[in-house]
Amino acid sequence: MFLPALRTNKKVTKRSIIQWAGLNKKVLIEDNQFSATTNLSTKNYPLISPRPSRATSYTLTAGWALFASSKLAWVDGTDFFYNGVDEGNVTASAKSMVEISNRIVIFPDKVSYDTIGDTFASFGTGTYPTAGSVPDIDYACMLDNRIFGVKGDNIYACALGDFDDWTTFSSPSEATDAYQVDTGTLGNFTGIAAFKGTVLAFKGDRVFKLFGDVPEDFQFIEISRLGCQNHKSICEVNDILFWLSDKGIVAYTGGAPEAINDDLNETYISAVAGGDGRKYYISLYNGSTYALYVYDTRNGIWLQEDTLNVKDFAYFEGYLYALASDHKIYKFNSGTETVTSIAITKEFTDDLTEKKGNTELIFMVDLESGSSMKVYTRVNNGSFTLVKTYTTADLSTLRVPIVVNRANHFQIKLEMTGEYKIYQTERKIYVGSEN
Repeated sequence: MFLPALRTNKKVTKRSIIQWAGLNKKVLIEDNQFSATTNLSTKNYPLISPRPSRATSYTLTAGWALFASSKLAWVDGTDFFYNGVDEGNVTASAKSMVEISNRIVIFPDKVSYDTIGDTFASFGTGTYPTAGSVPDIDYACMLDNRIFGVKGDNIYACALGDFDDWTTFSSPSEATDAYQVDTGTLGNFTGIAAFKGTVLAFKGDRVFKLFGDVPEDFQFIEISRLGCQNHKSICEVNDILFWLSDKGIVAYTGGAPEAINDDLNETYISAVAGGDGRKYYISLYNGSTYALYVYDTRNGIWLQEDTLNVKDFAYFEGYLYALASDHKIYKFNSGTETVTSIAITKEFTDDLTEKKGNTELIFMVDLESGSSMKVYTRVNNGSFTLVKTYTTADLSTLRVPIVVNRANHFQIKLEMTGEYKIYQTERKIYVGSEN
């Protein structure tokens, strides 16, 4: 006796994403996060959008440093430029620049440029601490009309309002005196920054905070063991001070510093950072490759833009500028660049161990005229396969027919060229037999 074969109907369900989150490079991530991104932006959060265009403002021969004053300044080879004009000579090396009383003061060269008088000159004579000398300073910052700097295990400050006086130590001490202290702790200082009315001095494994208002009362007290790997990673954005520590990227608002880069899931050894008032841009080096990441302080989301190797950032007249390793100075959010961006989803398992399939993807997308969106799929451990290309302008609902059968996991890659907004997506999945 033969019995008819039983037909198992597949159960079709829907999975929707209505609010996109950012990049998460860990193995287990949320459905609305991305495992990889290229040139995405949170400018229209929670929608997916491309990063803004960048324009090349200047092309240098051998760029070393970039600084924002009343005009842009930079170091090209051994020449210091202000507003595009060669004003004087420096060494061909990275710089720490600060501005005091309309003068750009450049370390370690011990030279200054008067932006009002248009004069360039060196300062300091003899070996510190002889009268009239200036200490060798690696990194500097400005607070309350006084330059603070670090070198080795020492912290220095110039006399009040006098960038070339580092050796006036009155007895009894006066409020206008210079200042110097040896902290007596292991390791060299790696950076310094002014933040919320005080100064933070960094070593690789600790942070010191300045207390006191005048040199006689100055004390640098250790407040954290989340030190800084390099000075150029330090940047204040939206009242938050960020830096690269040996535990990752740190955010500090005045309490305990906290590492915030768990989602990047990688160890980095150096970084260069900048900010535009809302976003923290950081060009990270992991020992072999560079990656430019952006952290949005409004929503705590990370995205990777590209692999730009930045040597210095400067924020000037509402725009972020970057001096890159190709010796070009880029102006962010400017120009007419056509950007190609990529978003790769997680490997969807839908928390089901059974074999499963996908029959349709639905996107709500606003493609501007001339823009395009390519949809790729990847099943299990295969390669990404192009399913369809869309060029429909205006806000549209795009239905992507796909045939993904008997899969353990499934992944989507979107490649967009031009301007667009992706609002949401929906997947139709089934569990069980196809029959």
